Amino acid sequence: MLEGCKAWPDDRLYREKGYWADITLWRMLEQVIADAPDKEAIITRGTRTTYRELGEQIGHMAHGLAAAGLCPRDRVVLQLPNGLELVVTLFALLRIGVIPVMALPAHRHDEIIHFVTHADAKAYFAPDQRDFDYRAMAAEIARRPPSLRLTVIAGEPWPGQRSLADTARSGGGADGDLDGLAPPADDIALMLLSGGTTGIPKLIPRTHNDYVYNCRQCGRIAGFGADTVFLAVLPMSHNYTLGCPGVLGALAAGGTTVIAPDASAETIFPLIARERVTVVAAAMPLVVNWLATNAPERNDTAR
Repeated sequence: MLEGCKAWPDDRLYREKGYWADITLWRMLEQVIADAPDKEAIITRGTRTTYRELGEQIGHMAHGLAAAGLCPRDRVVLQLPNGLELVVTLFALLRIGVIPVMALPAHRHDEIIHFVTHADAKAYFAPDQRDFDYRAMAAEIARRPPSLRLTVIAGEPWPGQRSLADTARSGGGADGDLDGLAPPADDIALMLLSGGTTGIPKLIPRTHNDYVYNCRQCGRIAGFGADTVFLAVLPMSHNYTLGCPGVLGALAAGGTTVIAPDASAETIFPLIARERVTVVAAAMPLVVNWLATNAPERNDTAR
């Protein structure tokens, strides 16, 4: 167990009752890849990625991240927007035992510096720019916490920053080379964030065992299966969209995740109709806004 984190009490009982599968989140996905390699796993912005292709991309990224100097139990702050890059990078980190702190796209200097400092993070992952230039913030952050030694940018990096795509392309070697980096299932997998209602969000460590159970059990209760087509609209780094049952629940069941480029009704309803989406995870205010438009009537959203 990572120093400073407390193990689950009497975890023997969790095994006796069948709660713990004693596999990592990567092994959970690897099982689905083996069972349904040609099934579509992720659909985003016109790109359709099968489970086999997803596994290959994760392998390249994992090799690249290990070659960049990241080691098991290192912590990193992962602040990528919804997309295939987030899924690939998250699983690549999980595969080599590196622990991501799941920052949201809306977080800025104060929050990111807090996460880096308190997690003693070795790396920071961010996009180049959306409605905000993350590279400038990354450059400022890199000058402050002493632990940070690597900044990885999805897109065009600034000097002193590393490209996420180049990191993946630099990854070579056999899958077996990564086996020695695989964490035990009882180890910390990732750190989620509290709601931040009483101040800057706190870090919430989750183990592989408990989060595999979390997404599988949530998916079972929600009726997820191989025919599930899950639409990710809200930030995928948030526990709700990530694993309750979310993207991980859909992948664990061998289903398909469709990643929406934005949350507007004009985007969402044609996407539901075209991909025959079966599950949408959204918040009530967003649903109310959707229903206030005529988008539902203009699109065939019946399954």
